[in-house]
Amino acid sequence: MWRAGGPAVPNTSGTITSQVSANTDYGFSIVSYTGNGSIAQTIGHGLSSAPKWIIAKNLDYSIGWPVYHSGVGPGNSLFLNTDGTPSGGTGIWGNVDPTNSVFTVANDPEANKNGDNYIAYCWSEVSGYSKFGTYTGNGSTTGPVITTGFKPRWILVKNTSSSARWIVWDTERDDDTLDKGLSPNLNSAEVTAFNANILSDGFQIVDSETTLNENNSTFIYAAFADRPGNNWDVNNIVTNEGLTTSKDNFDILTWTGDGSSSRAITGLRFSPGMLWVKRRNSALDHFIWDSVRGITKELYPNQNYSEGTATNKIESFDDNGFTVKTTVV
Repeated sequence: MWRAGGPAVPNTSGTITSQVSANTDYGFSIVSYTGNGSIAQTIGHGLSSAPKWIIAKNLDYSIGWPVYHSGVGPGNSLFLNTDGTPSGGTGIWGNVDPTNSVFTVANDPEANKNGDNYIAYCWSEVSGYSKFGTYTGNGSTTGPVITTGFKPRWILVKNTSSSARWIVWDTERDDDTLDKGLSPNLNSAEVTAFNANILSDGFQIVDSETTLNENNSTFIYAAFADRPGNNWDVNNIVTNEGLTTSKDNFDILTWTGDGSSSRAITGLRFSPGMLWVKRRNSALDHFIWDSVRGITKELYPNQNYSEGTATNKIESFDDNGFTVKTTVV
């Protein structure tokens, strides 16, 4: 769950006006806009630096989730809901990297079909709190060490050289020895596999499997801190002056369902702007809700479905979490 910036406000920085809820200090924004079908269109994202990671979805059309990642670049198309590798060409992102104020889209239906409504989740890099980069696999169980500058709380990895699932780890479901993987592109239950170790300033892959460490393959990753600045390591305090604990802006919760109505899931220090939920022990879809579209509007990261409407899952976003209804998600 990520904290956004409250009610969305108009942003006219781009050629397409957007509605944006932005948490600039921690580099996260939710952007809604309507496509116009023209090439080389720009959309304001509301952040103070260029996003390194963007995932977007056409709300009105059954089509994939395009992903921009700085390690892949804007001339390649990558999708959250598939295991595919990036495809070349002009690309959904118009072959233009995001700037400090806007991101660019071409006229593909994934990001700019005339009259269709879109949502984009944007993350910029904040030193000591978030990191987006690449590593090269070596095919060994003593795999590459990735330095982030902080102890990670949540990590996402994708092989961009070979077809392979996306993998998410976090230290709420696991300890510093990671082996409980979830895959955003699959509805699969949590699997005990795909191994890595959390370090005080990054993580190390300890698996030779293609998904994580195929020899000479390139992998992209996104990582968010347990606490900013390598757990307040003296070398990072100055860099991160003014940042509070990451738990005020990002965190992970787990719970066991009990079938009760109007159950409050608490433990956050903020009201979530973006809520991503997966039932861990069953093959059910991932779900995303956000504060800009509202609690009755749901998306499914592992599917290409258009936006769905459901009044029986999320009851409210609360100051310290959220309230669920009886329907299992």
